[in-house]
Amino acid sequence: MSLILKLSFIITLAWPQPYAAAKSLQPKLKIALLDSGANSDHETQVQNIILQNVDKSVQIVSFPIYSKSGNLTPDQFLKSIKLAVQENAKILHLSWNMKYKAGFQPIVELLNTLSDKNMLVVAASGSHYPPLRLQDTVMGQVKDALIIGELDKNGNLVPRNNYGDELLTAIKPPKSLKGSSFSAALFTAQLANKSLTQPLNAMHLKRDIKIPRFPSLKELIK
Repeated sequence: MSLILKLSFIITLAWPQPYAAAKSLQPKLKIALLDSGANSDHETQVQNIILQNVDKSVQIVSFPIYSKSGNLTPDQFLKSIKLAVQENAKILHLSWNMKYKAGFQPIVELLNTLSDKNMLVVAASGSHYPPLRLQDTVMGQVKDALIIGELDKNGNLVPRNNYGDELLTAIKPPKSLKGSSFSAALFTAQLANKSLTQPLNAMHLKRDIKIPRFPSLKELIK
């Protein structure tokens, strides 16, 4: 059984304009996508992965984490998170991670607060050369973040993938695509589908999910 099928079974598993998976005026669940901004190729690919794998009653709302000038700033990041909260998003999907710096502490604190209120925070593990320990990244500081890594075609964690105990699991991205943000998009779709049928709590998910560790993780942690 493939890892994504196991996932499905186990968890049976601003200038923003809402991007809807359905025309319904009252979607059953909203996913807030925090990415590079509307109309970027990367964001479009992430949206499409989620839409192709999620129930049609789910809606995606998109908020950029970069400023209009293309810079990543904590202020813009915070603004977009708050807009996602105003939209009553249940799942916050971040196609992003980077080395932690003190300027990102307000973001970590806000995401921790939202996790305590049962918002599900899914994040790509991100990549770096050499790879970073997740505890040294922004999303690794978010205590209940569901961090998803990328597997290569052989089922191993890709060498550039950030690593550590904070990683919930890793899965293969769709064919022809590379990057943990695309792996995380597949996970988010499965999580949203399950959230339609029963309440989910990130702490319980991290405790109960039973997916075998992938082969190269221990080697990376040495």
